Amino acid sequence: KKANEEMEMLQADIQKYAADATKLGEEIAELDENIATIIGDTNAAMKVRDMEHSDFLTSQNDYQQSVDALASGIDTVKAQNNDVSGFVQVGNNFAKSPLMKYLSQDSEEADAIAMLQQASPGNAKAFGAHLGPIIQMFEEMKDKFEGKVSDTEKHETEDNHEFMMLKQDLDNQKQTANSARDMKAELKAKALQSAADAKGSLADSTGTRDADTAYLMDTEATCSAKSSAFEQRQKLRGEEIEALEKAIEILGGTPS
Repeated sequence: KKANEEMEMLQADIQKYAADATKLGEEIAELDENIATIIGDTNAAMKVRDMEHSDFLTSQNDYQQSVDALASGIDTVKAQNNDVSGFVQVGNNFAKSPLMKYLSQDSEEADAIAMLQQASPGNAKAFGAHLGPIIQMFEEMKDKFEGKVSDTEKHETEDNHEFMMLKQDLDNQKQTANSARDMKAELKAKALQSAADAKGSLADSTGTRDADTAYLMDTEATCSAKSSAFEQRQKLRGEEIEALEKAIEILGGTPS
């Protein structure tokens, strides 16, 4: 009876450990999905950041080239006694530059570029009458592009800060998920080991019970056989005594 009770407890333990391992396995699979999603989100965020940084470098380079070209043109005109050739070159440079799309958004700036492209040594005298306001306009344009350089750097700093904050959050989520996964994996391994140990104990207990049962049955069979043989011998001896008494009686004697 005690062995059977122990076996029932072991079977209950095995079922519990198996159920725990199954549940932990499901939770681990869910964590694996979460980790994969976090990794995907991180890779996507990094790709976007790379694109933003590439756009920043392109814009910054274009704006800085504009600042340098304007500064060079202004310095050339001033150094050459308001020689218009310096601004003619500036106008030609802008006409070939992708930044014309920015300049075209401001009609005054676009008109100034067109005017400079029409300038030539032949009409320098007539053009020179308008040079003062044009110099002022180009100085204002230079200031505007310097502002654009500053703005792009500011936006780049902000975008990078947002990316770093997002990445830090995703890294923290990934670390938390990995820690939880490691813990659950360890618990699952322990549950499976406990189930295996309980199965081993159950096998031992079953073997011991079966051996004890077989021994008990053999012992009972042996005792039963001996008891039956004893009864048979007693019966046979009784019959022998009874036959002997009858023989003595026939011979006229009396048993002593």
